[in-house]
This record gives sequence, C-alpha cells and structure tokens, in this order.
Amino acid sequence: MARLPAVSQSPGATFRATEAGCRAPHGQYHRQGFEFSGAQRLAGQNEVVIVMDGSDLRKPHSQALEHLSTVRSLDGHLVSGYPTLKAIGLTPDGRRTLLYHTLYSPQAPGFTSANTVIINAIKRIVQALRAAGVGQIVFVLDRGFDDLKLIRLLVRLKVQFVIRVKHAQRTTRLTPTSLELPLIDAAGHASVQDQFEMKRPVVTDGKVKWRKTPAQVRSREMFIDGGRLKLNVVRLEFSVPLKNDQEQGWLLLTNTPTDAVGAAGAVVRLYLQRWSIEEVFSWIKSALGWEQVQILDFDALRTLVALAWIAASFVFDLSESFDDTQLQLLAHLGGYVPHKNRPPGKKILLLGLLRLANAYLVAHSQPKDALPDHVDALLHSLFTRR
Repeated sequence: MARLPAVSQSPGATFRATEAGCRAPHGQYHRQGFEFSGAQRLAGQNEVVIVMDGSDLRKPHSQALEHLSTVRSLDGHLVSGYPTLKAIGLTPDGRRTLLYHTLYSPQAPGFTSANTVIINAIKRIVQALRAAGVGQIVFVLDRGFDDLKLIRLLVRLKVQFVIRVKHAQRTTRLTPTSLELPLIDAAGHASVQDQFEMKRPVVTDGKVKWRKTPAQVRSREMFIDGGRLKLNVVRLEFSVPLKNDQEQGWLLLTNTPTDAVGAAGAVVRLYLQRWSIEEVFSWIKSALGWEQVQILDFDALRTLVALAWIAASFVFDLSESFDDTQLQLLAHLGGYVPHKNRPPGKKILLLGLLRLANAYLVAHSQPKDALPDHVDALLHSLFTRR
C-alpha cells in the first residue's frame, strides 16, 4: 500500500470542513457544502435541471452495522442496508454538477421520515442555487417522489418539476369542481399531442440499454389536492411492447405548460435526462464493493460513501476539480503517479477508496499508539464521530 502522506499542518481542519460532514436532524448525514459549492459552479445560469434520485446501499449479510436499516433488493425483497439521496444539476450546454448527497437511516436517533430528508434537501438546493443567481430551476424526479407534501413544497418554492407517477390511483379532478376520479383515468381523457420515435431505456440484467421505439404522448390539465392545485398529466405510450413485464408507458406530472405544439414531448425529454446520469448512480452503488467492506461505524461508512461521490464527480466530469484535497488523497492511495496529461481513472480512485477503508479497519484492530502519528491523525479526522 502506498505510504500515507504526513499531515503535519492540522489535517482535521481541511477534512472536517469538506468531508467529515455533520450530524444533521432526522438521522441524516451529508457532506457539508455539496449544494453550495455545486451552486457556485452553476452561478448565473439561466436554467438548471436538477435530477434527484434515491438509491439503496445494500448490506444483506450484515447484522452488526450501526443503525442498520432495511432496503429493497433488486428482486424486491427486504434486505439490510441504508437509503441514500443524491442530486445532480444539469445545464442546457451539457454541464453536470453534483449538488447533494446524504446517507441516512430510519434507525438513527432523531429520524422522522424519508419525506423530511427529501424536503430538507430540496430546500437547501433551491436556497443555494438562488443565492448563486440561477434563473429557472427544474426538478426531475422519479417514482416515489409524487407525494402530495413534496408537490406542495415545489409549488410553494416556485420551481418547475417533472415527476414520474407512482400513485396512479391518486384522486384527481378534470375541473376544480368536477367529480373525482383516479389519475390513471384522468390521463385516459387526454388527447394525443405528439408522435415521434425515441430511444427508450430498457433494463436488462440490471443494466440500462437504449432502444429506438415509436411513441405517442398525450396531455391535459387536471386538479389534485381537492381541486386546489392545477397540474398537467403527460402520458407517454410505447407502440412496441416489451418482454419481462416492463412498463409499456409512463405517467408524468408537471407544472410546466403542455398546451403548445411539442410542449408535451419536451416534458418527456426533460424526464429522460434522469437516465443520462444512471451510469454515475450505478458506479456509486458498486464503487466500494459493499459486501467486502466491513466497517461497522455509521459515520465512517457515510464518509466513505461521500468520498466515493467525490471520486465519481471527477470521473464523470461533474465539475469536481483534481485540486480537491480528498480526491488527491484517493488517487495517492490508489498508486497514482502524477502526469500532466493523464488524470487518475476509475480503477485508481476505486483502489484508493478500498485502501482507505482497509486503513480504517487496521486502525481499529491495532493496539492504541501502534500506528504512526500522522496516519492516526488522518484517520481520526476522516472517520471520528463529531
């Protein structure tokens, strides 16, 4: 293993401020400054699309991890693990910037609900972007984010949104005072607004592949929340059926106008941006080989996940600079030899993450004072609970 660098000049100050994070309300943990540093990279943009998504860190064979919770396995069964939430900002010219990450546990002290975690994240992101002078803010959210409290919050914050519907039986109205009917039935009253060929994401063996398929999109206005809140429902229908019970269309809720020519199709293209960063999410989920990492401390595990996001930000060009101290540490631990025209890649950074995890385990298995002072100080600054 590469020798850890000496940390003679108060290493804890640097790492605490940017990477060690803090214990936030409701049992969530996040890297301080993701949303604010990310917003500064987007300062002055006329529009930023925010793709927010949750994913699960699965530890199916673990029993002793601190605040261990339960999540869904890929086949839908409950297994041990932790939920996470992250957000990436996209600009019209194709720039991508990491805006938020948190790993949390319903078993942690002070936790109230996953909705509270999401609400706090949305508020922080909007506050940071508006402070940076960003104009229009558009949230693109997947299934599970169509909770009425979240929709009310987005409307109150005066941001635009596109949300894929999970609760298709939600009560809706075609006019503020008409009879109530399920959302899926309201979508059935929508007229066809556009027909086109598109590349649709198809999940095969856990991997996303893109296939061309004819599609048509329907749209109409409808009302939720007892007729008080007007939204547009967009129904995308695929003409070519898929095997393996994969969905033959999508239902989307949005507060963006859809009556103009091509507007409903534009909503679909907005939602498709959610899939453009799936590769990033997939790499994060597998980056550390979670089944092999035997860290029991919740704060330490949270720190490693945050470091994985820093590595992913660099690898996938999410505006993380190689000047970042933590990124340099991961590259150094991975055996990177500095070269002007050759930055560290995925394998180097992954090896650095694994070696950092191993260093933490070694520190906890050694008698007190067995490690060199500079190694002990570095590990303490990264993984010690605040």
